[in-house]
Amino acid sequence: MANPSPETTRLVLVRHAVTALNSEQRFQGHADTPLSDEGRLTIPAVIAALRPWAPAAVYTSDLSRAREMAEAAAVELELPLIATPELRECGYGAWEGLTLDEVRERDPEGLDEWRRRETIYARGGGESLADMHERSWSYLERVAANLAGRAAAFFTHSGPIRGVICRLFDLGLDQRYRFAVDNSSLTVLQHTPGRGWQLLLLNQICHSV
Repeated sequence: MANPSPETTRLVLVRHAVTALNSEQRFQGHADTPLSDEGRLTIPAVIAALRPWAPAAVYTSDLSRAREMAEAAAVELELPLIATPELRECGYGAWEGLTLDEVRERDPEGLDEWRRRETIYARGGGESLADMHERSWSYLERVAANLAGRAAAFFTHSGPIRGVICRLFDLGLDQRYRFAVDNSSLTVLQHTPGRGWQLLLLNQICHSV
C-alpha cells in the first residue's frame, strides 16, 4: 500500500469472526457470545492482514467475540489494548438470541413498529440504530483526534462499521445493507486535513486458514 502523508490518520475497522449465533442468523446485540471454532481459525489471517497497516494501538468492543480477536492481535503485534462498550453492536434487548421468525411469533407488534421506524426504534427494548451509531462514531472521532497521523485497529461489529460507511456517503442508516461487511473483514477509513474522511478499503475478507 502507498505510504500516507504524515498527517493522514487511518482507522482499520475489523468485524469480529463468526459465532454460533451468526451461523444460526440470530439477533446477537449485546449478548456476550463467544467465537465459534470456525471463527477462531480466521484470527491468524486477520492479524496478517492487519499488520501492513502498522497500527499504533488496538481498540475493541468489550464483548468477547471482538475482544478475543483483539487480544490475540495486541499480543502478536505487541500493541496496547483498550476495551470499551462504545464499540459494541446495537443492543437488541429481549430480541437477543432470537431468529427473525421467533421475533415474529413473540413480538409481532414490535416487529411492525421496527419496520415503520427502522432507525429510531429500539428493538426489543434495547437500543436504536441511531443511538448506536452516535456512540460508536463519537468514540472513533475522539480516538482519531489523538492519533496524530498514525493508524489504529478497532475490533467491532457490523452495525458500527455500516453506520460509519453510511455517514461517509451521506446515506441514511436504512441504507446500511447496501454495503457488505462480512465476519473477519477489514474496512479502512482515512482522514487527511483538507480532504476529510475517505473510505480507503471496504470488506477485505480474511477467511483463509
